[in-house]
Amino acid sequence: MSRGADDAVIASRQPNWLGSMGVIRRGEALNFMALISAQVIVALVGLASTRYLAPSDKGLFTGVYLWSLIGQTIFGLSLPNALLYYGAAEGRGRPTMRVVYVLGSASLLVGAGLGLFVGVHAPGHLFLQWLLVSLPTAMLAFEVATYSALSEGGPFYAYRLIQALLFAVVGLPILVFTHSPTLLTAVLLASYVCSVGVRWLSPLGSPAKPAALRLGMAQLLRWSWRGHAGLTLSLLATRLDLLFVTLFLTTFAAGQYAAAAAFPNLLAYSGTALGLSLARRATAGNDNRTPRFAVRWGFILLATSAATAGILIGLRTPLITGLFGAPYEPATAILIPLAVALPFWSVAAYESQVLAAVGRPVHQTIGQGIASLVLAAGSVYGVVHQDVQVVAWSNVAAYGCSVVWQSLALSTFRQSR
Repeated sequence: MSRGADDAVIASRQPNWLGSMGVIRRGEALNFMALISAQVIVALVGLASTRYLAPSDKGLFTGVYLWSLIGQTIFGLSLPNALLYYGAAEGRGRPTMRVVYVLGSASLLVGAGLGLFVGVHAPGHLFLQWLLVSLPTAMLAFEVATYSALSEGGPFYAYRLIQALLFAVVGLPILVFTHSPTLLTAVLLASYVCSVGVRWLSPLGSPAKPAALRLGMAQLLRWSWRGHAGLTLSLLATRLDLLFVTLFLTTFAAGQYAAAAAFPNLLAYSGTALGLSLARRATAGNDNRTPRFAVRWGFILLATSAATAGILIGLRTPLITGLFGAPYEPATAILIPLAVALPFWSVAAYESQVLAAVGRPVHQTIGQGIASLVLAAGSVYGVVHQDVQVVAWSNVAAYGCSVVWQSLALSTFRQSR
């Protein structure tokens, strides 16, 4: 029996939801809900850290987290996404030991560099410096382990929830009673390590693949050459506006912008979550073409995120002032353009995952590059003219252009049946 026939038989035996709307399988639905839930849980810890950490400590922890994330993403060569693609397409869902050693060493060097940076710019945090040496490596190991599980059809949702829940259940009491960014970082590191251990050591993990079916360095480099830039840009594109605002505008303007961006940032992640949840099926048996179910779910995502954006705009004043207080009332005006950008932002993130899943990472790179360039240009113009509204509206232009390009690319490779 052919691989396509095998997939059809498996699909016919799995429960699905929403029937003719696009057929989402039970495992895909669990992955989607787990990704959204984990994002919400981590966001709650972030809000609590703002409340219980001193401003300088909050800035230190945020910087440590973001730069560890960016560092492991850049030096990880998009290994997690490569495992997802080759794991679903060829059964190569785990890396060779050579790949592990090379990328693990690179991420350790990143951590050592971050530790030295903290030692120079925030002296007095010696324990935090030592924690930073292994934090990027733990982040990369977590991404590799969970994407490997996703490619092999394992309980991806369980590992993502375990990490988020460990961080919240232990981290929140640490925040309340110690107000320590160092101990919160230690909890973050431990949550990644424990989740990786559950993946590889517990009965939840799937049987190891033979060495001949592992992803080697040559395949990884071919994938990285085509897709690493786009996957890295997709991470940076979501943070460029905040980067410019926090660097070049007043702390008051930055605080207002961050408050307005809190809800759209969280909701836009639904596009990434949906794309990741459907990625394995989009890869398997589709011969580098865009499956029709992926197109249907793109339209569903666009409609639901547009409706959500309308609700955000209608409830913006009680939402912002009720949660953050009257001093944040100016953020209600900033929320309008960010809410308008939400449908484009969500769909751009979704299409980015689909393009990578169907083996078209070059087109994803171009799409995310367009978003980054337009957002950077709009942000520069906004901060030069001290106009935060221009920065906010540049999100609409950036993600709108990205959606146009990525939609054209997906339609070019769309399946005719």
